Amino acid sequence: MIKIFSRIFGTNESSMLSDLEKGDVAETVTTFFLQSKKIFPAEKACLTVNEVDSFLDDLTKLTHEDDQVYFWKLKKCNTKWGSYVMF
Repeated sequence: MIKIFSRIFGTNESSMLSDLEKGDVAETVTTFFLQSKKIFPAEKACLTVNEVDSFLDDLTKLTHEDDQVYFWKLKKCNTKWGSYVMF
């Protein structure tokens, strides 16, 4: 997961892994998402549970890292629920 998000955010994977040692993957991803100079959070999120469920269903069908990265990049980004979701 960290490998994929480091590619999406254009950040150093080792730095993300070091931050992850603090124990919370959601916090690590959120921190680096907000610091990213490559991708930015949307100002407002309007996600439904069905949209998130559909997104996750689609994501589980992708087994190659490049496909997963491309899928995430297709979506707009926003911070919501104390973590992150990209749509």
